[in-house]
Amino acid sequence: MPSLVPGYEYDIFISYRQKDNKYDGWVTEFVSNLKKELEATLKEDISIYFDENPHDGLLETHDVDESLKDKLKCLIFIPIISQTYCDPKSFAWSQEFLPFKKLASEDQFGLKVKLSNGNVSSRILPVKIHDLDPDDKQLLEDELGQIRSIDFIFRAHGVNRPMRVNEDYPSSNLNKTFYRDQLNKTANSLKEVIMAMSSPGRRIESLVDRTSPAKDIPKKSVVVLPFVNISNDPEQEFFSDGLTEEIIADLSGVRDLIVISRSSAMTFKGSQKRLGEIARDLNVKYVLEGSVRKYDNALRITAQLIDAETDTHLWAEKYSESLSNIFDIQERISRAIVEKLKVRITPQEDDRLGRHAFDNVQAYESYLHAKRELLKWNKEAIDEARQQILNGLSIIGPNATLYGTLAYVHWSYSNLGHNADENWTKVEEYVQRTLELDPESADAHLVIGLLYQTIKGDQQQAIRSFKEVLDVRPNDFDALTWLTVSYCLTGYPEHALPLAMKMINVDPLSSLSHAMPGVIHFYCGRFEESIPHIEKAYDIEPSNPFWQYFKSMTYVYSGKHNQALQFIQNSLPADSKEIITQTAKMFEPALKKDRVQIQKFLDSEVSQVASHDAQYSHFLASLCALTGLNDRALYWLENAVQHGFVNYPLLAKYDPTLYGLSQEKRFQDLLSEAKEKWEAIEV
Repeated sequence: MPSLVPGYEYDIFISYRQKDNKYDGWVTEFVSNLKKELEATLKEDISIYFDENPHDGLLETHDVDESLKDKLKCLIFIPIISQTYCDPKSFAWSQEFLPFKKLASEDQFGLKVKLSNGNVSSRILPVKIHDLDPDDKQLLEDELGQIRSIDFIFRAHGVNRPMRVNEDYPSSNLNKTFYRDQLNKTANSLKEVIMAMSSPGRRIESLVDRTSPAKDIPKKSVVVLPFVNISNDPEQEFFSDGLTEEIIADLSGVRDLIVISRSSAMTFKGSQKRLGEIARDLNVKYVLEGSVRKYDNALRITAQLIDAETDTHLWAEKYSESLSNIFDIQERISRAIVEKLKVRITPQEDDRLGRHAFDNVQAYESYLHAKRELLKWNKEAIDEARQQILNGLSIIGPNATLYGTLAYVHWSYSNLGHNADENWTKVEEYVQRTLELDPESADAHLVIGLLYQTIKGDQQQAIRSFKEVLDVRPNDFDALTWLTVSYCLTGYPEHALPLAMKMINVDPLSSLSHAMPGVIHFYCGRFEESIPHIEKAYDIEPSNPFWQYFKSMTYVYSGKHNQALQFIQNSLPADSKEIITQTAKMFEPALKKDRVQIQKFLDSEVSQVASHDAQYSHFLASLCALTGLNDRALYWLENAVQHGFVNYPLLAKYDPTLYGLSQEKRFQDLLSEAKEKWEAIEV
């Protein structure tokens, strides 16, 4: 039986030393009794993982296998704390307790959960069966702070043992506790935490709480600040920025490390802030900074790693070498970070750190120029990016990274509405060339995901592709973003919660990170709750067309029509050429039932853009339904479902703009189709 919360394997994981179960089967009996007590305490059925034959012994070098990693994806962890449990060399401590603590600290909820009464509880609930020796107690407190356990200890003069269900002389227990009472306390504590975590609204609230400055800084977290260009030529800025981005990309492929994304890191380019302030802004422990001097064929790079909490230099190095050694220097810097932070790295991650995408500096520089142009997100810049990539290919011939970037270039053209059909063909061509050279290419799988999501309308394949990117680059912000979008469109927005948490960790200053809880609220049908998050994203980046649209839309969906009209009239640019902004402005004529203006809008280029896009199609369906253009609304809804918008709960229950279609047979048939596709999605 799966967990009550999507994305988790079990509700409760029981961790113990086999030694504590051998004598009288105390742990087995406890688990059996706990299940019965939970049945009498909770309406829902609770899943418990309990291995009656656990690993034991000196296994400090033993890695957790994949099956155990999955089982540790649980809501609550109960360690049976005994005289033998707190042993760093034991399997239970090193491969269950510590990994769960790390996983829980980094997932959507965090290690501590806000309860319905406002109190906070840890997701680790220790059950103590012995009083601990001072050293064991200190070891446990080092990990958990003050120990708040439920004790099943029978203590008498000279006695320190687990409490039995039926004691011969219960009054002799100096603790004055009874087994059944302690069992009931355990069940009630579990109920409070499980209810807090399984309530959809509270799950998102938990995520939202964590968008504020975090209380706990992840131990293995780093920001790579923009390397300073100290060359006399300011045109070399692209090179220093490119080095920064490539080191970020290298480190982002290490799952055990949280790496701040390029977007948030570049915010501090030229900043005069102290490193400690920057680290606090980004909620990281370590900062890598450096400088680059490039002249002729020579290169001088300095780099230093600093513990921002203590202002301690952990590592520093200077490189004075030929420009052709840039790829080797980049790898050495990345490996130094991994080594100094004692990051656990898999053989696959180690292999990827050693791969060099280029063996020619001129081609590499063309690639860096192209990446910089793509960030500008307009046709002229994309034209320049394409030319730079073609220059690189003319220098070194077929190259997976260049082909992958060229595929992204042509996807960008089509996404902006330029010669869509022609560019989709180019996307497929260059993706294929990329995969022929590198079947694991994260760049290719990202574009494949975008191709299936926004063009082919196969959200299932898009989900698989984005997951493949995250297997290689677990901190990839683009893949986290687009996988979240796919989950929202397919009707599983709550599965996006861990992704949204990761987005906040790796890109805490991005407007998108702050918007995503609101987007998830929206696609769960909680429109009112989405407003403050969309408003915050808009305040951070008011020129972003998506936040202009989502702010208008959330007001409309929440019934705040006057607010929507006021925002549209006073805040949206009158002459915007952005299709998404133009669509936002159409809420005004839609609310006023101005069919002529809506039909005129539908006859523009927006229809071509929306025809292959599930989300745009839903946007247009909402406008048509609001205006009373039911046939057009159904046309765009059918197109949305055909292209993967199968969020059945939203379409069937929550979307207020579609209420006027509820009696239409065509709409009911469409809901049946959407439901069937929704239920078939594998998340």
